[in-house]
Amino acid sequence: MGMAASSLRLTSLHARKNQVEFEGQQINQQRINLSQKSSAIYNQMLEMAVPTAPSPSDYTKIVYKFDAGYGESQVLNITKKDGAYNYNIRYKSPATEKVLSKSTYNNVSFSKPTDIDGGEEYQYLNTNIDGESYQMELVGSEEAARSLSKYKDNLSIYENMKTIEEQIAKLSAEKSTEKVSSSTQRDLAAALGISDAKSAGTEALKKYMRPDSFTDEQIDELTEASQKAAARAYSLPNYSSAATDSLDNIVTDTNEQDELLKILNTVSVNELTWDDIKNITNMDDLAGLVYDHKNDNGREDLYDILFDSTGYDPLNIGANASKASQAALSLYYAGTGEGAINTDITNEDMISMLRGMLKSISATADNPQGYSSSSEFNNAVVVPSYTQYANQAAVAGMINVDKNQALYRYKDENDDWSYMYVPLDNVSESYGSTYADSINVYENEISYVEGRTQIYEQDANIVMSSDGQITKITFADGTVVQPTVTTEIDQDAYDFAMVEYDYLVSVYEKEMNDANAQLKIIQAQDQRLEVRLTQLDTEQKALSTEIDAVKSVRDKSIESSFKTFA
Repeated sequence: MGMAASSLRLTSLHARKNQVEFEGQQINQQRINLSQKSSAIYNQMLEMAVPTAPSPSDYTKIVYKFDAGYGESQVLNITKKDGAYNYNIRYKSPATEKVLSKSTYNNVSFSKPTDIDGGEEYQYLNTNIDGESYQMELVGSEEAARSLSKYKDNLSIYENMKTIEEQIAKLSAEKSTEKVSSSTQRDLAAALGISDAKSAGTEALKKYMRPDSFTDEQIDELTEASQKAAARAYSLPNYSSAATDSLDNIVTDTNEQDELLKILNTVSVNELTWDDIKNITNMDDLAGLVYDHKNDNGREDLYDILFDSTGYDPLNIGANASKASQAALSLYYAGTGEGAINTDITNEDMISMLRGMLKSISATADNPQGYSSSSEFNNAVVVPSYTQYANQAAVAGMINVDKNQALYRYKDENDDWSYMYVPLDNVSESYGSTYADSINVYENEISYVEGRTQIYEQDANIVMSSDGQITKITFADGTVVQPTVTTEIDQDAYDFAMVEYDYLVSVYEKEMNDANAQLKIIQAQDQRLEVRLTQLDTEQKALSTEIDAVKSVRDKSIESSFKTFA
C-alpha cells in the first residue's frame, strides 16, 4: 500500500472511531436519563401509601332491642314530634305470615244447626271444640254437599253389599238344599240390619218381600205413583171368585186409577177402561186379563213395575221370583218379629234372594240391572263419586279428604278460615248429636318467614335514664316494652368504609401497575441501549486494531522511503 493510501485509510478509521466514541457517549447519556427516570418512579412507588382496611371497632352504635311477643325487634330510628306521643319510632321485626297448622283435638261434638234455613243436606254442621262452639260450612258449598250426599249413599250401598256378600259366603259353605234354621235367619237378619219396617236392611228387602198385605205406610214409601197403584192393586188379601171386594173399592183415587190403567192398557187400539177391571176380584183373572191385552214388551214392563215394587210375579216371569220373595219375607219376619219364620227356605233360596239384593240395591241409571259384586260397584260407582266430591272439596295447600271424611271450614276469632276433617260417621241428618274421639283441624297460626323482616312505625312515649339511654317505650297501641341496650357494629357505616377502602385499594393497585409498566418500558429501552453500546465497543476495538495495522504499514513505508533517499 502506498503511503498516501495508508494515510487516507488511517484518517478514515480515526474518523469512524471518533464517531463510535461519540455515539457511545450519547448512549451512556441516554442510559443515565433512563436511570434517573427509573429512580424517580421507584421513589414515587415508595411514597405511595398502602390503604388500610377499616376496623369494625371504629364503627359501632348503640342499638335498642325489644320483644313484644312476635320475636326480637330492633329500633331503627327515633324522631321527636309533637302530640300525646312525643316520639315516632321505626323498628324492624321478623316477618310473619299466617299458615295453616295441623292440630288434633279429642272428644269433639257435632250437631245439625237449627238456625239455618235452606242449603243442601250436609252443607252445615255445628261443632264444639274445647268448649268453643263453631258453625261450620262444607267446603265447596251446595255443589259439594250434593256430591257428598251422593257419595255417602253410594258408600252405604257398598257397605250393605259387602255385608250381603259375607252372608252369601257363609250360606255357600253349607249344602244348597239344607234348610235355613230360624236361628240362622235371625242371625242373618241382624247382620243385614233388619229390625223394623224402615231400617236400612228392610229397605234393601222391599223389592223381594210379598207380605200378605201392604200397609199404607209401606205403600207410601214407594215413590213412583205407578208403583203405588200396582202395590194397591195386588194388596187385596186372599182373592177368590167369591170375594166381594173389587178394585174399585180399593183403588178409589182417580189419579191412582189412571196410573193403574197406564200399567194395564194394551198397546193395541183396544184399550182397557176402568170399567173393564174395577170389578175384578180374582188375582188370576186380573193377571190373565193383563196377559191377554199386553204384548211381550208390555208384559215385561208390567213385570218390572210390579215385581220391583212388591216382589210378586203374577205372570210367572222369572223362575225363582216366588222363592226369592218368600225368602225375603221370612227374613223380614226374622228381623222384626211381625210374622212367622218360614223354615222351608233352603240355602239355595236364600242365596238366590241375596244375589238378587246385590243387583237390586246397586242399580243405577247407567246400569239399571245392578252390579253382581261390591268390588264392581265400588270401582264403577263409589270411587268416581268420591273423586267428584274430593275435587269439589279441594283446598290449596291441604291434603284431600280421604274416603271416610268430609271437609268443613269455620271462622276463627280472627275471622280467618280454619278447616276440619270430619269423619263421615259424624255427618248424618239422622243424628241429633255425635262425638268423635279425635279430630284433625288446620288452624291459622303466625309463622316466621326465614330470612325476612318487616318495617313498622308507631308513635310512642319513651323514658330515658340519667345517662341518656332509653329504659321504657310505651307504644300508641298500648304495648309497653323495656328495651335492652347493646353496642353493635354500625353495619351501614362500616360497609360504606369498606366500599371506600376497596376503591382506594383499586386506585393503589392501578398506580402500582402503571409504575411497574413504566419501569418495564425503561428496562427494555436500557437493554436495547446496552446492546448497542456493546456493539459500538466491539466496533471500536476492531477499529483500533485496524488503525494499528495501517500505522505499521505506513511506518514501514516511510522507513523504506527514507532509506532510499538516504
